[in-house]
Amino acid sequence: MSIERSPRRSGLLFLDLAIVIALVVLSWAFANSRLLHQRPQLVGYSSLLGLTLGTALCHWLIGVRLGGAPAWTLIPLLAIGLAMSRLLLPAEIASTGTVPLVTLALVESAVLVLVVVRLRALIHAYRLAKRAGSESFDALEMSLLEIAPQASAVVPWARLELQLWALMLVGGFWKPTPVDAPKVFTHHRESAWLGFVGVICFVLLLEGALVHWWLHASGYIIAKWVLLALHVYTFVWLIGDAQAIRIYRSSLRKLGDHWFFFLSVGLRQRARIAVSDIADVRTGCWERAGDGELLAVVQGAANVRLAFRTDVNVRPMLGAAKATRILLLQMDEPANFRAALSSLLTSDEAADATSPGLSPSALRPGQLSKPTG
Repeated sequence: MSIERSPRRSGLLFLDLAIVIALVVLSWAFANSRLLHQRPQLVGYSSLLGLTLGTALCHWLIGVRLGGAPAWTLIPLLAIGLAMSRLLLPAEIASTGTVPLVTLALVESAVLVLVVVRLRALIHAYRLAKRAGSESFDALEMSLLEIAPQASAVVPWARLELQLWALMLVGGFWKPTPVDAPKVFTHHRESAWLGFVGVICFVLLLEGALVHWWLHASGYIIAKWVLLALHVYTFVWLIGDAQAIRIYRSSLRKLGDHWFFFLSVGLRQRARIAVSDIADVRTGCWERAGDGELLAVVQGAANVRLAFRTDVNVRPMLGAAKATRILLLQMDEPANFRAALSSLLTSDEAADATSPGLSPSALRPGQLSKPTG
């Protein structure tokens, strides 16, 4: 689903801004002139209309329709116009009468219409993403980016915060996913991360309670509440991250005719890698990543090394995806993972070798063709 928008034109946007500022300055000049005292009703209501409906109409015609500005900018513009009218105009004009009530009704109606329209578009985009097989929070992020592409830097952060709060509050009731994958692999037992998080949370709870009591007894009320908010936010990240590592597991799944390795180290790193793109899998111990290598561990050293034929994109918790050809993983059962992946690699190579019309030159690097009779 795509939403058509007018391309933004900087010249028209500057013209729109200049006209809005000119109307505001003109209304301010009328509000501070003698004409307001001579004819307060006429001049006052004219200034009020200029600050609210006049600026909104000009912005809609020039900025939104022609310049490509977002339509929701009308709402803060009307709100700013009402606030300025209360500051510049007499109270009997800015606070009472038909025009202010009509303007307030227009603002409220515009907010309601915008919320309903955007909510319907969000629900429709979310349902399309879910039908395509996306996870709930992935579908939410995709639908938010669909209806608000200009907020591409904010949406991933908002999705992450919402997901962490949900994991912290109700993550204990969620079942590990995926539930239908034939081969699933975890990451938290080898690193003992859940126990580490439990100890840190206990220390934070004890230390936070003592410091909170001391600040309260000493009269530092603001510092007390700031510290409480920081402790709560720290708990959200620690518990949410631990629940994500427990719930979201890596897996080997078949989509259509091809096998894929779905990497999911909680919310920290995620990727979808075609098994045919994996050139080599090894087990061992790697403390740190070398040049051109990417480390994907919970805590401690990596015990699995994957080498790829082409660049593979791994998506971190925040920021752009990182391309790599060598991925160092920390798996709970590295031997089982290597055996499962090696069996798929062997079956793919055997299928390619027995494909009709396949010449030895078409074989993968390192794959030998068997002599025929």
